[in-house]
Amino acid sequence: MLMLDSILEASTGRLLAEKVFQPDDYGVSEGHVLAGALIETMAQAVAAIQGLAAASRGDLPPKGMLVGVEGLTVLAPVNLGRHLGILVEITRQLRPFIMADGSIFQDGTLIAKGCLKFFVEGGPNEA
Repeated sequence: MLMLDSILEASTGRLLAEKVFQPDDYGVSEGHVLAGALIETMAQAVAAIQGLAAASRGDLPPKGMLVGVEGLTVLAPVNLGRHLGILVEITRQLRPFIMADGSIFQDGTLIAKGCLKFFVEGGPNEA
């Protein structure tokens, strides 16, 4: 499942993506976006960082998985049909582990944040 609609900005270790949740999207239940769907959007943004870095080297993206979420805070509900900004930044890498901070904004207001932990196979120690 692809949870991101577009990548707006990308640089080394940092990415801003966009998502608009609709009523029939995965992770929407009874008109509410579930916290798990917000986590997945941030995780996919981190995966996009890894994929873009690999592509710039002419490599395939590494295989990886989300292994933990720390300090997830949902500050406000997501309004369906409105643009979300998903900002992630890799804060620490000690392969095979990567940590990233993620934030989700709607209309310029922070609505969710948390730290994500990943296991990523192989690859260099840079995103």
